[in-house]
Amino acid sequence: MNDDLPYQDCGERICIVGGGPGGLCMARALKRRGLDYEQFERHSDFGGVWDLDNPGTPMYESAHFISSRDLSGFLDYPMPAAFPDYPGNRQILDYLRAFARTFGLYAQVRFNTAVERVDQDADGRWIVTLDSGERRRYRALICASGCNWDPNLPEIPGHFSGEIRHAVSYRRATEFQGKRVLIVGAGNSGADIACDAAANADRAFISLRRGYHVIPKHLFGVPADVFGERGPRLPLWLERPLFQGLLRLLQGDLTRFGLPRPDHRLFESHPLLNSQLLHHLQHGNIQARPDIAHFEGDQVVFRDGSRESLDLVLYATGYRWSCRYAADYFTWQHGRPQLYLSIFSREHRNLFGIGYLETNSSAYKLFDQEAHLIACHLADQLQRPRQAREFQALIQQDDPDLSGGIRFVDSPRHAVYLEVHALQNYLRQLRRRLGWSDLTPGYFDPLRQAPAPLPASLPMSDVILITGAAGGIGQCLARQLSRRPVQLVLVDRDARGLAALRAELGEATLTYAADLCDEDQLAALIDFVQQRCGRLDALVNNAAIVRVGPLTERSPASIRQELDINLLTPLLLARLAIPLLRRSTNARLVTTVSLAGIFPTPESPVYCASKFGLRGAMLALAQDLAPQGIRVCCVLPSATDTPMLRREAIAGGNALQFMDPPQSPETVARLLVRVLDRPRLESAPRAGELWLSRLAMLVPDLLPRVLPFFQRRGERGLRRYLSDLEQRGLAERHEGAWRLRPDDRAE
Repeated sequence: MNDDLPYQDCGERICIVGGGPGGLCMARALKRRGLDYEQFERHSDFGGVWDLDNPGTPMYESAHFISSRDLSGFLDYPMPAAFPDYPGNRQILDYLRAFARTFGLYAQVRFNTAVERVDQDADGRWIVTLDSGERRRYRALICASGCNWDPNLPEIPGHFSGEIRHAVSYRRATEFQGKRVLIVGAGNSGADIACDAAANADRAFISLRRGYHVIPKHLFGVPADVFGERGPRLPLWLERPLFQGLLRLLQGDLTRFGLPRPDHRLFESHPLLNSQLLHHLQHGNIQARPDIAHFEGDQVVFRDGSRESLDLVLYATGYRWSCRYAADYFTWQHGRPQLYLSIFSREHRNLFGIGYLETNSSAYKLFDQEAHLIACHLADQLQRPRQAREFQALIQQDDPDLSGGIRFVDSPRHAVYLEVHALQNYLRQLRRRLGWSDLTPGYFDPLRQAPAPLPASLPMSDVILITGAAGGIGQCLARQLSRRPVQLVLVDRDARGLAALRAELGEATLTYAADLCDEDQLAALIDFVQQRCGRLDALVNNAAIVRVGPLTERSPASIRQELDINLLTPLLLARLAIPLLRRSTNARLVTTVSLAGIFPTPESPVYCASKFGLRGAMLALAQDLAPQGIRVCCVLPSATDTPMLRREAIAGGNALQFMDPPQSPETVARLLVRVLDRPRLESAPRAGELWLSRLAMLVPDLLPRVLPFFQRRGERGLRRYLSDLEQRGLAERHEGAWRLRPDDRAE
C-alpha cells in the first residue's frame, strides 16, 4: 500500500460493501444504533444476487426461495401474506427494495460504485479505494458483497465437442429446447435447473457424485421448514430416526430412480429441498447418472461405464468463495474464510463479514443476528470500552462448538456449517454476558419511514371483531390488521387497555368494553356491531383464561368461570354472530383454541376440558356452517409469551409447556392473519407440535409413562423463562418467591 496517496478521512464512519440482503441488514442495524456509515453497491439498485440484471448474478427465472415465506423474512418486516409459500426471485427482489425504502436505507448508499481494494493502515483504520480512484478512510470495514459470484468448474479428463457452461450463465428454461442436456450437481440450484431441463430439453440427465436426503417442500400441507421449526425441539437421537422414517414412508427407496444411496445420515449434509425432481424422475422426464469419468467427443462417459451423447453439459457445481477487494486480509481454509462465528476477523481489527456461513435455517434471520452483533460491538468501542475489550478477547480466543452434536460431512461447504439452534443458544449467552439487547419484535420499528407495504389481501372494508383484544395476542393481531383497509371492532373487559390500543391505532378503530360472561352484554355487543357496521365478515374468538392447580383445590366458582370464558362464551357469541356472518361474502369464524385442545397438560384439567370442548364444537360447526358459506378455523398455539402465561409460570404451572422457549404473541397473530387470508380448519404456529400431539393421542395410555421423561427438561425451561422475565423487568423475587412486577399484573 502506498500511504502517500491522498485519502478522505471519514472519522468514525463505517464502510459497508454490498447492497444485497446482508448489506441491507447491516445498514439497518447500524442505523438503529445511531452509528454513521456509508454503503457501496456496484449495481444500480439494492438486491444483490436476486437482481437478474446485476452483472455476474447466478439468478435464473425459475428460482424460488429455498426456505419458506413465514420463516424467511427480516425481523419487523415479514414477507407479505400474499406471497406464496416459496416466493419467486422477482418477489424477493421487490421485497428487498421495499425493505430498504421502509427503513430509509437509500439515503446512505452510493450505487454504481465498486470497491477495488482495501488496505488497513498502521492505526488499524481501513482505506477503501473505489473504482473511480477515490480513496476513503473508515473506522471499520464490513464485507457484505456475497459469496456466489466466482463459479467452481471441475476438471474432467478428455475433450467434449458440445457446449460446456456453468450455471452462473443460465437464465431461462428455453435455453434447453431442442438439446440433449446433462446437469452436473444436485444442490438445490442444480435440482431446480434439472427440473427446467426435464420439462424443456429433448433428453435430460442429472449427474450426482453422492447421494442426498431429499426433503419435499411441503409435509402434510405445511412448508417443510415450518413443520420442523415449529415442532417441539427433540433430542437428535430421537429426531433423526423419526424424520428419516417419515421420509422413507413418503418417498420409498430412492435408489430405484437411479439416485445414489446417501453416504451420510440425515442432517449431516445440507439437505436437498425439492418436490419436483422426484416427480420428473418418476415420469422419465430426466434420468439420474453417476459422476463423470471423462469426455469423448460428444459423449460423456460415467463412472459406471455408461455413456450418453449430449449437446450441453451445465455445471451446477457451486461457487468458490472469494472477496477480491479484501482477499489478502482473510485467512482461507478449505475455500472458506476463518472467522469467529463466521463474522469477526481474528487477525484484523474491525474487519467483518456478513453471509460467510452455511446453516440449516433461513439466512435472512441470521443476517439480522450477525448485523446486530457487529453493531453492538462497534457501539461498545465508542460507548463501553471495557465490554469492547472483553469481546475483542473472545474474538481472539473463543472457539465454540456450534455443530449441535452433528458430524457434518467432510466437504468445503460444511467447513463453516453451523447448526442453527446451537448458534442461537450461543448468541443468547453472548448477549447476556456482554449486556447486549436481544432482537425482539418491534426493535426496528422506530426506523420506519412509512407503513410496511403489505398487500391488503383481505377485502376492502372487512369488518373483523376480535375478543380478548387488550391481551397479548389480541393486541398484536389488532396492530397487524390495522395496516389493512379493515374495520376493527375490539372487545375486552379491560376498558383502559382498549382505550390505549385505540389511541395507538386511530380513532377509526371501534372498541367495546364488556364482560362476555354476561349474556345481556353479549347481545348488546352484537347490536352495537349491527348498528355501526351493518354486517360482520370475521369473528375472532380470542379471549381465554387459565387457572392452575389440583382440581381438588379449585373452588366451584373458579371452575365455572374458566369454563364460561373459554368454552361457553365463544359458543354463545358465535350463536349471536352467525346471522350477521351470513350477510358476508367472505365469512370466517376463527377461534384461538390452544394445543391443549388436543394434548392434555397436567395440572390444568379445567383448561383442557374447556379447550377440548371448544375444539370439538368448532369442528362440528365447520360441518354445519360450510353450506352457509361460513368458514370455521381453529388456531392451536402452544405456550405463548403473554401476561396469561407469565401468571401461570409465577403460579408454578405445568412445566412441560416450557420444554421449548415460548413463542411470541406476534408469531401467533401472524398465523391468525394468514388464516383470515386463507381459511384452514386447523393450523398451529409450530406445525410439528400439532402433528406430534395428534400422533401421541393415538396411544393416550402411554402418556403417564412417557411425560415424566420430559418433566426435567420442562422444569429447566421454566427456570430459564422466569429468569428471562426478571431480566426483562417483568418479574422479581420477593421473600423467596416469584411475583410479577406491578405493570405486568393486569389481565
